[in-house]
Amino acid sequence: MKKLFVILFVSIFFGSSLVYAQILKEHKQYLLDGNVINYTTQYETLSGVFLVTKGVEKKEIIRGNYLNGKKKGNWYYFNYDGTLFLRYNFDSNKVYSLDAKSLTTFSVKINASDDLKTLASVPIPLWSFDSFYVLATEYATKAVESKHLSRLSNKDVAIIADVSDDGRAKYYVSYKLDNKEIKKEFIIIDRVLEIDWLPAIYKDQKFSSMITFKTKLNTNQSNNDGGHKRMNWN
Repeated sequence: MKKLFVILFVSIFFGSSLVYAQILKEHKQYLLDGNVINYTTQYETLSGVFLVTKGVEKKEIIRGNYLNGKKKGNWYYFNYDGTLFLRYNFDSNKVYSLDAKSLTTFSVKINASDDLKTLASVPIPLWSFDSFYVLATEYATKAVESKHLSRLSNKDVAIIADVSDDGRAKYYVSYKLDNKEIKKEFIIIDRVLEIDWLPAIYKDQKFSSMITFKTKLNTNQSNNDGGHKRMNWN
């Protein structure tokens, strides 16, 4: 009888462990910028720690938590030098820390009256800004025709994020060849990679906006250090 009880207990224990392992899964996703996302799903829904790391040293550049598919609590977004770019709390929907210096790397145009433009906050990507810069460059490169890409080596192109007042963005790469302006739309979405934005806002009023930064599209992608140019505000 005792032996039967032990066998039954072991069967239940390992059976429960197997079921738990099936509903709680760890995943790894490699991004175009060379960074890695580590995340967990429960019943195929994001739940638990969400971590983005850089390089063999696995330096954290994003850290946060999901619960039932929704971001919860404090999320931390780091620059490539290890300094904090942004701390945002998804429960209170508030910014608690922001590296304003990073935001001088792009120009911004807010769709509002002149007086509100100076009062409104700038749009902010809910992602490591250094990683966003490189990801946008990589996805823009994929959108450019190969016959154009070879001619754009070491030439500046513009990457544009058209950010709506609900925090969604459309992306474009713009460049000039043979005195002709060319503009291509591209997306930055891949499995769990989707970058939301905090839109420009003043008090409770949100505004659509457009940000622009310069980069170079190189076929060898040697610009992975996040060394983007600093630009002036419009």
